[in-house]
Amino acid sequence: MNRHSIALLLAALAIVSFSLLTVLPDWRAGEWLALAAGVALLLTAVGLWHAAERDRSVWQNAIDAMQAGIVAYDRDDRLLFTNAEFRRLYHLSDRDAAPGTPYEHNLRARVQEGLMPEAQGREQAWIAERIARRREGRGGVTMRRMADGRWRRILEQRLPDGTTLAFSVDVTELVEGQQELEAARREIEDTHRLLHDAIEAMPAAVEVYDRTDRLVVFNQRMLAMYPHMAGQPVQGETFDILVRRALAQGAVPEARGREADWLAERLAERGRHTGPRLQCAPDGSWIHIYETPMPGGGLVTVRLRAAEFVPPRE
Repeated sequence: MNRHSIALLLAALAIVSFSLLTVLPDWRAGEWLALAAGVALLLTAVGLWHAAERDRSVWQNAIDAMQAGIVAYDRDDRLLFTNAEFRRLYHLSDRDAAPGTPYEHNLRARVQEGLMPEAQGREQAWIAERIARRREGRGGVTMRRMADGRWRRILEQRLPDGTTLAFSVDVTELVEGQQELEAARREIEDTHRLLHDAIEAMPAAVEVYDRTDRLVVFNQRMLAMYPHMAGQPVQGETFDILVRRALAQGAVPEARGREADWLAERLAERGRHTGPRLQCAPDGSWIHIYETPMPGGGLVTVRLRAAEFVPPRE
């Protein structure tokens, strides 16, 4: 196989490796695959450099066709090569992109042009930190917000011969998708907090059951009305289990002596009353219970003290 064929083959390998990066949906979970693909791309660049040493046009055309920013510096941190995407990203002139240009020169030029938003307000300190990190050979993967607002994922690798290779890929859609998910999560949390505060502020005991009749939301007034629940698991339990516990602890005065029959009647009529249900509380007071089915399934229960009710004399 001649050098021309090798160059084309390695270019194809690079494009496949790069494609794995761009379609990966979860960067955190797939970090190993991102690094593997990145290393493949970096090694491809080196392979192209050596394989096409006598045919620079083939080599340059191959890396210019890649939709990733690619750059390499020698052991003295002088520019070896770039591709078209890298030059576009950092507005490199022919002079800046010439082999032998010092890394620090291009870094300072980018900062001066405002192409490094993260450096704004502390430009000299940021440059010093970046150069120190470079000299220590600390590469790895970083995320960078570019001056145009788009996001790039950057992989920088120091090779055994001292060459530093780096490539970056546009991950704006992935980042924005994650930001949208985070915003939605915060909105849900805010809504849940508002709902919780509203329920706690109500002058009644409130319970919300899901479509499987499991208790998902309740307020402190409910626990105060039924003190036998203190210290017991409540959230996530079914209404059936909660009522059985109450019966076992004698917390339903009207059911004493006929617990099984009372339970069957209570479950059969649950959510079917159009008006309030009157029930005696554990402390002997009377409670109006409103059970309202929700359109999407589930039930909302509101319990109010019936202070004005006077039970009939026997």
